[in-house]
Amino acid sequence: MSMLLRKEKKHANVPNSRQVYIKKNPFENIVSDVCELGSKINDTPNYFVTFRDQYTGYTKVFTIHKKNEVKDKLFHYIRWVTNQFSERRYRMKSLFTDKGTEYLNSEVTDILSEAGIESHTTSGYTPAPNGMSKRLNQTLLSDARTILHSGKLESKFWPEAILYVTTIRHHVYNTKLKTSAAKLIGLEPLDARRLHIFGEIVSVHIPPNEGKPETRSHIGIYLGHDEQT
Repeated sequence: MSMLLRKEKKHANVPNSRQVYIKKNPFENIVSDVCELGSKINDTPNYFVTFRDQYTGYTKVFTIHKKNEVKDKLFHYIRWVTNQFSERRYRMKSLFTDKGTEYLNSEVTDILSEAGIESHTTSGYTPAPNGMSKRLNQTLLSDARTILHSGKLESKFWPEAILYVTTIRHHVYNTKLKTSAAKLIGLEPLDARRLHIFGEIVSVHIPPNEGKPETRSHIGIYLGHDEQT
């Protein structure tokens, strides 16, 4: 678990300083940040990048091995917003990031320019304007540590843990929105009956192979909900 234990610097917040940037339409303003986990374990990704909608808080998380993969995840995210929410006419208009080279490069500039998206960066040595993403990453890491510890699982399962807690947060009632982030943007509600406790021992069904005497299931560990099933 040591790779997940890290210190985070806290920055003073200016009251209501970010309200001017928050639009009342989903996905207009997106904040993004990359978080490094620390010591690398085998082939487990060492980073994750988040794309968070400033209005709803709905967040997409991608695990990556290198920071130069951010451009690919950004392209994927833009396509996802455009294709999945075309009927609701949601579109991304602005991206807020720090001044990391994973964002400030010609490839990212071309992706944003082609999509008609404005790029905004924080001022040097003052990351508070991008504090939403920083706090989000800290929260997700804290949640992931908790369920890894409670499930008595190794740190190598942190990518699954991050995705699990993010999915849960999407469907939790938000008092400011008066609904969940997922429901507000038009996604199907999560069926709680399909969820298990992270790290729970489960029986995985194996499709029958006619005429074969092999077992029809095997024992596994529950590592999260697959949004595509």
